Amino acid sequence: MDWISKIVVDRHKKHSGAQMRIKAVNQNDQFVACTNHSLNLKPLTDVTGQGVKGLIETRWSSRYEAVAVMKTHYNEILEVLESFLGNIAENVATRSDAGLLLTALQSLSFLAFLGLWSRVLREVNDAQLYLQAKGLNVHQCAMKIHALESILVDNRDVLVNDGLDYAKNICEDLGIEIIPRRTRKLKNMAVENASNPGLTYENRLSQEMFEWVDRIIKEIKTRFQQLHELDVKCLFSRQLTY
Repeated sequence: MDWISKIVVDRHKKHSGAQMRIKAVNQNDQFVACTNHSLNLKPLTDVTGQGVKGLIETRWSSRYEAVAVMKTHYNEILEVLESFLGNIAENVATRSDAGLLLTALQSLSFLAFLGLWSRVLREVNDAQLYLQAKGLNVHQCAMKIHALESILVDNRDVLVNDGLDYAKNICEDLGIEIIPRRTRKLKNMAVENASNPGLTYENRLSQEMFEWVDRIIKEIKTRFQQLHELDVKCLFSRQLTY
């Protein structure tokens, strides 16, 4: 969704950024819109009814919103991409990029991570919105981060399994191949050269999803360790005061 964010930012700058300020000084200045994008945003905003804010490192809402739009309007987005392929008015590069995106979106791995990230980012977004509230003390912030970590730890298996189930259901409904065409033969100790590509592929995908969840949990622990340490110090100070 990066290309979508870039287009939205470019359009916003045209009306409220540097271009508008320069125009106020010199009306003769001319600007060329940033059109170096293979796909047009308008068909997607038409079917989803939503736009995406520019991606900023600390703006987790943009990540959650982008994933939510993709999951909610998945079928409509596929239809838009298919319309690009059949539109002879579009150039070759546009149709080619649309085809590549269409292929990438119609895969078990993409859908599995879409299901996973929609759940994970929803919890992360809820936490970051809470932390933006005014008047919070250190203990309240630390407790919210701890709650986020606990949700991910306690629901680790559920998050991954639900993501896979969501992906397989979509694949079944839309006739998307669950197993990639290129599969590897797994050597089994009991039966040499035994082929079980479906099980092997799903296992690898599941393992990768677990690794990502574990990585997020580790990041939360590492990044907010000082916050928890400060919370302990503040708690100790309050106890001494009493």
